[in-house]
Amino acid sequence: MPAQAIVYANTTTRVGYAGRRFSLYVNQPWDATDPLVKQFPALFSKQPTNVATSTPTVEQATRAPGEKRAR
Repeated sequence: MPAQAIVYANTTTRVGYAGRRFSLYVNQPWDATDPLVKQFPALFSKQPTNVATSTPTVEQATRAPGEKRAR
């Protein structure tokens, strides 16, 4: 049996399709052959957009000259 093709939602949003509303969540897996995926291909990617990691991202405590800190 061939592996099922999976795509992942790029964003969290609601989409109207076939008279219904569907909620998409970032990195939510979808069947690549689903009609909604085919109708809105820009909302999906072949790889997840956020991948988990065991090392946390640590922000620098002070800013460098001319640098703006993330919020």
